[in-house]
Amino acid sequence: MNYNETWKVMNDLEDSFNKISTVDFLSEKLNDAVNSGNQQDVVDISHALLAFLPVYQKDFDEKFQIAWKKTVVELHKETFFNKIGLTE
Repeated sequence: MNYNETWKVMNDLEDSFNKISTVDFLSEKLNDAVNSGNQQDVVDISHALLAFLPVYQKDFDEKFQIAWKKTVVELHKETFFNKIGLTE
């Protein structure tokens, strides 16, 4: 495994995950709008959440798959080849 590649994919995954703070922010704002009875804000924030979530999920899924392949799969290959005494 290459340290720099591993660091990059894991950092990208963390960056993607950290975007969940947007969902937290919008959820708090939605709760405030509901509590204050501001129907237009409820509608607007709900639309924002519905638009953001699929984009966020797709980005996270892509980053997760890349990170999985560069870490778990690569480590498995190295372990397997080391067990049987081969090199890639």
